[in-house]
Amino acid sequence: MIDFSGRIALVTGAGRGLGLAYAAQLAARGATVVVQDTGTGCDGNGVDATIAEAAAARLVASGGKAIAEPRPIATRTECHDLVARIIKEHGHLDMLIHNAGWVGYQAIDDLDPDFHDRMVRLGIDTPLWLAQAAWPFMRENRFGRILLTTSDRAIYPAYAQGGLVSYAAAKMGAIGIVNILSHEGQAHGIAVNAISPVAKTRMWGVEGDPDELLPDAVAPGALYLVSPECLASGWILRAANGQFVATRAQDASSVSYPRDLAAINAATPEDVAACWSRIAIDAPEQRRDPVSSAAAAFVGMAVLGECPLWSESTGNLLWVDTEGRTLNRFDPVTGRNATTGMPDAVGMIAEHKDGTLLAALGCDLAIVGDDGALRRYATAPHGGPDYRLNDGRLDDQGRLWIGLMSKDLQAGSGILYRLDPDGTWHVMDDGFRLINGLDWSPDRRTLYVTDSRIPVIHAYDYDPAAGSIGNRRPFATFGPDDGFPDGLLVDDEGAIWSTLFDAGAIQRIEPNGAFGRRVQLPVSRPTSCCFSADRKTLYITTARLGLADKELERQPLAGSLLAVGLAEPTAACQGLD
Repeated sequence: MIDFSGRIALVTGAGRGLGLAYAAQLAARGATVVVQDTGTGCDGNGVDATIAEAAAARLVASGGKAIAEPRPIATRTECHDLVARIIKEHGHLDMLIHNAGWVGYQAIDDLDPDFHDRMVRLGIDTPLWLAQAAWPFMRENRFGRILLTTSDRAIYPAYAQGGLVSYAAAKMGAIGIVNILSHEGQAHGIAVNAISPVAKTRMWGVEGDPDELLPDAVAPGALYLVSPECLASGWILRAANGQFVATRAQDASSVSYPRDLAAINAATPEDVAACWSRIAIDAPEQRRDPVSSAAAAFVGMAVLGECPLWSESTGNLLWVDTEGRTLNRFDPVTGRNATTGMPDAVGMIAEHKDGTLLAALGCDLAIVGDDGALRRYATAPHGGPDYRLNDGRLDDQGRLWIGLMSKDLQAGSGILYRLDPDGTWHVMDDGFRLINGLDWSPDRRTLYVTDSRIPVIHAYDYDPAAGSIGNRRPFATFGPDDGFPDGLLVDDEGAIWSTLFDAGAIQRIEPNGAFGRRVQLPVSRPTSCCFSADRKTLYITTARLGLADKELERQPLAGSLLAVGLAEPTAACQGLD
């Protein structure tokens, strides 16, 4: 559970509507909330100190900690004074949510300077001065969360309304502040984001509790963005009706800014006119296509994320950081990721039908208890300090098929083992360089094994009763633009989903070996993949291993657990016994 105990939060415009929803949920989770609200009317004029006082009293009556702050924040001095009072009283300020604002309409012909100045002052100047005042304290504590407010009415031309030019200017200005401050705060533990909320409040002319588009349905997104668990920065979170999607402007990966935009060349205005349909591609984001764009299920920094496995016994996604030596349990319902340290490199994990969890640790195999305790029960017969076990999978009979690799990836040094339930090791094939993904066809008559560094996916004839293989042949080979095939799985149609390390993609390979659709990813080094229980989500582990600092800057999700939504459920053969 995300807990704000001991944290101090300043929420502006917190007397009503969205601000009150944020404040109430923060207080309910232990935060001390400074409820700032001058009681301004919907037109941006007037003051009413009782608004902040009543809201704070309501939070206190519910068992929370809250302080009313009705004084204005229209100038730099007023903003700095407010933050100084909070620091003097509480010693620190951890979270700043600037929610205060108002909606006013004036067409461009009638735009009044005072109207415009008040709108811009509250939407741009106030959050900037509040952030400036809080910044030294957040930097000193190496922790700070700042959340500004923007609007879809400004971001998306499709939702623009006449008369909102000043409002839109202020809301777009907030995005510019987020872009720069997220960059400046990165080295100091300060995350800066924006929220674009849709909720029926008095700005919609709604007094009291609305019948839809509730402020409380937006608040969870705001709370996450100001929580210690949130490491994301520089994002705009769109929030409405309990649904959330984060966005930000990102350039194409092939751009070398500013000299090469990887774009259309044009030397004259006539050239631009002739190419306009290719320069300005007017196509909406496809969020519910058969394969949607990848997003972070969990933002992490795994050195070498590997072996995602859906646990039928717990309903969690298990995965490992091989080089980081951790076992991870990701709960897709809560979004929490629990980590257990391991004593050695974790090559793979596998789960029996009874829930028994196996892990490869160096050259050993161990049973992992629910409390993380390990019981080693087998050691690879050809292991040693220069070797370790790598990828593996259980077959239907409970036999473990697993590869042994040399740590320096010597050609021909890899071995494919079968470990029977009675503890007997069998060498099934050898001469590999780096065994990775293994899985079976739906009819269990073919075993696929990846040798990443050749690079090739082999196919074997497979006898499930005897556990024997034969007739090895190349099933799929890869070119220089395909990177290295890493983990794989087979779906119910018999197609292989192969992760392409260094090519930043998942490649679907049809049962006849033809390359089908390719899912591009926001990282260059995906490592393995698996389906969720309902087969509607493809989870993908990724790596930071070997990436230079500049590459990591371009790939902020490297080392994270990714998720790709699938419109049609795709069954996978998990190879469980």
